Amino acid sequence: MPAKIDSQKKITITATMTEQQAYAFAQFLKRRQFDDFRRRAFDEDDALNMDIAADRIQEGLAVAGFSPR
Repeated sequence: MPAKIDSQKKITITATMTEQQAYAFAQFLKRRQFDDFRRRAFDEDDALNMDIAADRIQEGLAVAGFSPR
């Protein structure tokens, strides 16, 4: 069963990729829609967790200089 969205436990991830990969993934995250997650999720909470996680990764990419307009 998926974790609840009110979980307080935090983790840190590190990813290594090329600039082209980072830019492409930033573009993907910019264009995503909630329905992209909902179709693949167990339930609404799971989809919301996916969307929030995508936001956090998008923020990390922006800090690294990959924030496409």
